[in-house]
Amino acid sequence: MTFWPVRPPAAEAVALLGGAHRVHAVEWAWLPRIGDALLYRYEFDATPFRPWSSAAGYAVADDLVRPLAVRPFGDLLATHAEAGIELRLVPDLWPLAELVQRSGLEFSMIRMRNARGRAAAP
Repeated sequence: MTFWPVRPPAAEAVALLGGAHRVHAVEWAWLPRIGDALLYRYEFDATPFRPWSSAAGYAVADDLVRPLAVRPFGDLLATHAEAGIELRLVPDLWPLAELVQRSGLEFSMIRMRNARGRAAAP
């Protein structure tokens, strides 16, 4: 999950950001996988892409687009630090996700299916 402000955030949103300009939040259980992951950055000419109106921050192209370059990210923890992105480790993403959804911040939660199951209601 990731979240960030696009306009001056409300007080509750400021508290969620904790001073960061962008936050990536993952469950503690994923930390070893992050350390072991080998991810690649695909670089494209932006010309054929257009914003996907149903989701902030995503772009699509109607035709096949070949990458200009493919490069490994390297150490993902170091990449976060270099980009000034806070990597927040939490035991369970769902409580934070619910707060972020109500906060007015922009967010992406496209991989929440990988989060722990929701706790049963009392």
